[in-house]
Amino acid sequence: MRTRRTQALAGLAAIAALGTAAALIWGVGSEHELDPEPVREHRALDGWRAGPVTRPLERVPGQEAIHRAATFARTRGDLVSFAAIDSTGRLHSARGTIPYPSASLGKAMVLVAYLRRLEAEGAPLTTETRQELTSMITWSDNKAADAIYPAIGDPGMVDVARRARMRSFEPTGYWSEEQVTADDMARLMWRLRHLLGQRYRELGMRLLAHVVSAQRWGIPAAAGSSWRIWFKGGWRESPGGQLVHQAALLRGEGRRVAIAVLTDAQPSQAYGVDTIRGIAARLLGTAGPG
Repeated sequence: MRTRRTQALAGLAAIAALGTAAALIWGVGSEHELDPEPVREHRALDGWRAGPVTRPLERVPGQEAIHRAATFARTRGDLVSFAAIDSTGRLHSARGTIPYPSASLGKAMVLVAYLRRLEAEGAPLTTETRQELTSMITWSDNKAADAIYPAIGDPGMVDVARRARMRSFEPTGYWSEEQVTADDMARLMWRLRHLLGQRYRELGMRLLAHVVSAQRWGIPAAAGSSWRIWFKGGWRESPGGQLVHQAALLRGEGRRVAIAVLTDAQPSQAYGVDTIRGIAARLLGTAGPG
């Protein structure tokens, strides 16, 4: 006869096996992300104060939502990846380690790197540079990014990747061609406020919160009014069709979530936009059944 301890260990092993099997079926992995800037349920967030919490907050996204997102993603092409860091700080992803050209997601890293450099040097932010940063982020202006990038180059991008704990970042010498993964872009967005430093933090957050309405598709459209959102998207033609990316930090009801969806070989930009929105809506619980 087995002892109670032996029976308990066997039960735990069975549960672990089921979890592993589920991950293999859905293609979803998870890991814990240590957080340098934890969010407390009653903490003031960027000037917005969460109301009193009378019951424990549900984890967002939950496991069912993650599985729904993975199921949907599988129907949208072979080059569709997503990662989500849930409100407890755990990263979940499907195909989250596949590398993609960064496209305009690289502009978020350029913004962080440049503002960190100014703070480290104690240098002022000129009116001209402020305008270039604003155009680069809110309008996704490529010429503005080209003007800013030489000041930080690959060393600045690598420094941001290291501080964000990105694991697979590969610099290439140009902001739109850096190799990034969904896992790493979620890590970047999760630690966004911390990465921006102190002196120019509010400027950086404000720019990422005020992307023009024509580009507020995908994750912002799925989130609706329930979340505050800071994000950057990227899109362009690629040899296989259309490359469409988006990565975002979301806050609401005392919770923080990061989502990154990277796609390539989409039949059209509109199709890629719908792919991102569909994945985000399932992660955030705003999609209908199915």
